[in-house]
Amino acid sequence: MKSPYLHLLKQSTAAVRATLRTVRHQVPALALAGVASLSLFTACMEDTFPSGMYTQEQLNQSPKAKEGAFWAIPSSIVQPTGDHWEFGWGTMMHARDVMTGDMTKPFLGYDHFRAYSQNIALGQDYTPGNALYMACYDVVLAANTSIKGYVANEANLSDAEKGFLGASYAFRALTYLELAGMFEFLPNEVFPDGRNAQGNVVTNLTVPIVTDAVSQKDSYKNPRATHKQMFDFILSDLDKAEANIDKLDANTKDVPHLDVVYGLKARLYLWDGQYEKAAEYARKAIEAHNGSPLTAAQWNDPITGFNSPNNGSWMLSATANKETLGSRYNLSNWTGWMSSETQYGYAGGAGVFVRIDRSLYDKIADTDFRKLSFKAPAGHALEGKTTFIDAAIGKELDPYTTVKFRPGQGNISTYTIGSTCSYPLMRVEEMYFIEAEAAAHTDGAKGAALLNTFMKTYRDANYNCTLSSSDEVVQEVVLQKRIELWGEGRTFFDIKRLNMSVTRAYDGTNVPKPVRYNTNGRPAWMNIVLPKFEGVFNSPVYDFNNPDPSGRYRPVK
Repeated sequence: MKSPYLHLLKQSTAAVRATLRTVRHQVPALALAGVASLSLFTACMEDTFPSGMYTQEQLNQSPKAKEGAFWAIPSSIVQPTGDHWEFGWGTMMHARDVMTGDMTKPFLGYDHFRAYSQNIALGQDYTPGNALYMACYDVVLAANTSIKGYVANEANLSDAEKGFLGASYAFRALTYLELAGMFEFLPNEVFPDGRNAQGNVVTNLTVPIVTDAVSQKDSYKNPRATHKQMFDFILSDLDKAEANIDKLDANTKDVPHLDVVYGLKARLYLWDGQYEKAAEYARKAIEAHNGSPLTAAQWNDPITGFNSPNNGSWMLSATANKETLGSRYNLSNWTGWMSSETQYGYAGGAGVFVRIDRSLYDKIADTDFRKLSFKAPAGHALEGKTTFIDAAIGKELDPYTTVKFRPGQGNISTYTIGSTCSYPLMRVEEMYFIEAEAAAHTDGAKGAALLNTFMKTYRDANYNCTLSSSDEVVQEVVLQKRIELWGEGRTFFDIKRLNMSVTRAYDGTNVPKPVRYNTNGRPAWMNIVLPKFEGVFNSPVYDFNNPDPSGRYRPVK
């Protein structure tokens, strides 16, 4: 579904971003909280942009323009910005994965994600934290613009408009849950007392909440929300979404439907440690979802594997197309960084192959078809079993290199085709794991039973978890979830939430020496530092940023 006004919205969005980039070259940057509170069409922007653009009042009065504003939300998720490695939420997901111990790559100059894996330049003055912050607040900005357009006349909305409003709330809730999981400070071995350089305790602080009702002036006095404040805000948005999401008439998985709203509630309750509610909403998401987990054939398909939402598993997807990619077909996109079989992009063309950590690979049973997503090393029982798009190219790939994410249409040579594809933001399989983990926290045997049912039915008939203690079952559920969602940007949250260690240095590791860090519990680098400009322009944040973890770990020799 596309609005004939969508191109006007995109022109305005591009103009806003261009101006913000100009401003950011002159000062550290514009406060993100302030940016997010600035509607694309408010009067305060009229002095910056040429006349002929929509004002917020004009947007509110035009159903087609409001519809266009809504469709800008999923567009902003995949919109490339900045450098070649900044491509919206794909950047955010990939950065999170290389911060765990599950994903590794050759240590090459072309790998612009090295800062995240090497734990350098992660402080407030550097781009890595800024890139993750901007990727989310771009979506908050788009969601607030859409919400503001509909709530201005909420009493008289048509059912179709109520559907767009409900989905806008769901998008905003999704985005703030991502932000909270990344930026909330949790104690760790480096900063056990939660104190930053100014001596202030920042434990459980997340990010500033900016809604459609927050003025630019108020955004300059907008402190980081506590965990509880953020939980309540996200739940409120999801309740509003749930009330109207059934009225959304959009046959695409690029926007949320009721199953996604339930799925987000499951994620939210898991983040908050409300396990009974997490299990309840995970089950609701499964039952509301019109589909089932991926089959082996779908998972390993060399043409459509993990590049198309047209299957029964995906609940929410992000799709890069010609409009959103613009001139960034070759490098700055999901395919360019994740598809190692291609002859273009960074992963394939530049040799920054994406690989699974050997220890995790070894934990996958040979009878589990998910293991075929990775090239087996020489002499392994699965050597030669992985399906490559081109066998000659597959022969040249390093051991443990992934082929999970295929280029669009399986095209490895034409980047204008291969780079136009989708990647998953939520799959129904995650809900099964949330349900099992949530149950295991209070009843280990029940959690194991749920895990066994899923694994035997959908992944490996030979699987059998015989553990019974809650802690052991939780660990096993999370292990299988790490395998299932490898490369999809979710493992970061479980490691951080459950205070799990990252181990990259061990006998036989395939992790490059400069990033062989072992931690005791959650890594300090998983408390992402807010960009400096947020504190410069939003004074309550200035002395309450997360402490800088850069360089606080040393590689194990």
